[in-house]
Amino acid sequence: MNDIVRLPKDVLDEISWMPQHPDEIFNTTIFTLISIEKALMEWNKEDKK
Repeated sequence: MNDIVRLPKDVLDEISWMPQHPDEIFNTTIFTLISIEKALMEWNKEDKK
C-alpha cells in the first residue's frame, strides 16, 4: 500500500469510517485512486512545461 501512494491520513480515515456496502467501498477506493492518478498526471504535465 505504501509503495503505491501515501494517502493523507484523513482521507484514509474518511474511507474507513463511512458505513458502506462492500461494493461501494470498492468503488470509492477505485475512484479515489483514479482521482489521485489524474492529479499526479496533471502535476507531471505542469512540471514538464
